[in-house]
Amino acid sequence: MSFFESSRFARPDVRPEVLPWQAAPGSHVGRRQAVDWFWWVFIFFMAGGFAKVADTARTALRTRHERTMERLETARQERQELAAAQQPPQPVCGCTHHLAKHDKKGKCHERVEVAVAWDADHKPVQYEAGQCTCQQYIGPQPLSQIYAEDLTDLA
Repeated sequence: MSFFESSRFARPDVRPEVLPWQAAPGSHVGRRQAVDWFWWVFIFFMAGGFAKVADTARTALRTRHERTMERLETARQERQELAAAQQPPQPVCGCTHHLAKHDKKGKCHERVEVAVAWDADHKPVQYEAGQCTCQQYIGPQPLSQIYAEDLTDLA
């Protein structure tokens, strides 16, 4: 029989321990329980219990990075397309030569490399300088060559 049970102050309906929520403010009752859950969480973390949480966070960051890179690439492409749309069309023929390389009749006077020898796989192995075989300029016509009547009649 303990001191409290044998004491004349003992009451059978009151337990001698004090529960943490019943303790007076500032007392250290219940602090052991707070430390206990911290150690359980720490052990859980050290044993790899948060691996799924870390993997989910890593996946989310990777997805965010990929989406950011896609947005940046899309913006870059839009800037390039806008810059290309602002340029006038180049007078380039189907033979990839400029209008300046063609005469008035449309015949191309550019020098090109012409294959003269091939290997067993029918790939060219030797080239010589030759004339472009383009017979007529088929590219866009510059605006200076288009005739437009005056809009006002001064006569």
